[in-house]
Amino acid sequence: MLIQFSFANFKSFRDEATLNLLANNFKEHQDSVILEDGERVLPSVAIFGANASGKSAVLEALSVAIDLVRTSNIHQIGDSYNRLVPFLFDDKHVNEPSSFEFVFMKNGRKYEYGFKATNKQIFEEYLYVYKTQKPSLIFERKNTNEYVFRENTRDELGPIVARTSENKLFLSTATAWNAKSTLEAFEYFKNDIGIYENNYFDLNYLANQLDKNEDLGLNEFIIRFLNEADINISNYTYEVDNADDNFKADVMRRFNLTPKAVEGLKRFRIITQHKIKTDENTVEFPLNFLFESNGTKKILCYAPLIYDALINGKTIVIDEMDNGLHHEMMKYILNLFNDPTINKKGAQLIFNSHNILLLNLDYFRRDQIYFAEKDFNLGTSSLYSLDEFSVRLDDNVLKKYLEGRFGAMPNIDS
Repeated sequence: MLIQFSFANFKSFRDEATLNLLANNFKEHQDSVILEDGERVLPSVAIFGANASGKSAVLEALSVAIDLVRTSNIHQIGDSYNRLVPFLFDDKHVNEPSSFEFVFMKNGRKYEYGFKATNKQIFEEYLYVYKTQKPSLIFERKNTNEYVFRENTRDELGPIVARTSENKLFLSTATAWNAKSTLEAFEYFKNDIGIYENNYFDLNYLANQLDKNEDLGLNEFIIRFLNEADINISNYTYEVDNADDNFKADVMRRFNLTPKAVEGLKRFRIITQHKIKTDENTVEFPLNFLFESNGTKKILCYAPLIYDALINGKTIVIDEMDNGLHHEMMKYILNLFNDPTINKKGAQLIFNSHNILLLNLDYFRRDQIYFAEKDFNLGTSSLYSLDEFSVRLDDNVLKKYLEGRFGAMPNIDS
C-alpha cells in the first residue's frame, strides 16, 4: 500500500513534488479511508490539469523509479538507464541526480525507501523500516560506495557491497543475493504496485490475463463489470492455441520479426455473447472481440487488472485511464475502490484525467484530488492537492475550477 511518493529533478518537475495518500481529518467520506496498522490511507487519487502540465510526468516518475528497482540488478557495468531524464531547462539541474522516495506498507510494516541517481550512477540510497514510531535503519548508501548498516544486518548485507556496481540499486542487488532484510521491501515494488499506460490494454493483454488466471471468480467479476457498464454482453468464451505457420509468417512480415522471435507464438480468440431480442424471443449471438467497440474493449481489458487489485490489495496507477470511458463508468470504477465493503484488501487506484466532471465532492474527498500545473515561462511543473485551498463541502468544485480558482487550467486566448 502506497502512503507517499516524492520526487524531484525529473522531466518538468525541477523542484520536489509529493503525492500524499495519507488521509486528512476531514469529515466527508470517512468510510472510504483504508485503515492499516494505525495509518489512514486513501484508496484512490486523481490528478487533473491542462495538457502538458505534468500529469503524465508524475506517473512516469513512479514508473521509472519502480522499474529501476525491478531491473537495475541486471544492468551491466557502464549501462545507462535512458528513461531517467532530469529537468533540462537550466544548466544546474541537468547535471544533478534525480531523487525518488517511497513510503509504503508491506505485511503490516511501514517502510521508507529512496534514492538519488542519474541515468548512469546511483549517488544515494536508503531503506528504513518502522517497527515503532521511529524508523529503524536497514541500510544507507552515500557517495555511491559508502554504506552504513545496522549491527544485525551488517554480516548479511556487507559482503554484497562488492557485488553492487555504481549503476545498480543496492536494494535490487541485495535481494538478488537472497538478503532477507531487503526481500520484503523489494517484493513490494515487484508485486504490489504497477504502472500502466492507456495503450497497454489491448487484445494481447486481455488474452494473457485470461490465459494465466485460474480464479473462477474473475469470470463472474467481468460479467458483472460489463453489466454495470450497461453493455449487452451476457458471457464470453476464450480460446488459445499454438499459432500455425501461416499466422507466424504473417506476424513476421507485418512486424519485421525473425523466425526465432515467433517461436511458441500463441493465437488468441475471444468471443462475446450478446442477448438480442427478436420478434419471437431473446437469442444469444456470438461476436468476435475484435468487432466490439473501443469502449467495450477497454472495459473488458480493465476488468482483470481491477479484479486482481481488489482481490490482492494492490496499487494500480493508470495514465489517462478515462480515455474512451463514459463518465458513469469512471464513477462505477471509483466506487469499487472507495467502497470498503468491496475493497476489503486495501487496493488503491491512482490515475490522471481530463474528465473534469469528476471534480465533484460527491465522488472524492478533498485530499483525493490533485492538480498539476506548469509555469511555461520557467518550464517547471508543480503538484498540489485541493485540500490546500479553502473549500467547503457544499462548494461546486467544478465551477470554481473552471473559474480558475485552483489553477491547472489551459490558458487559451479567445
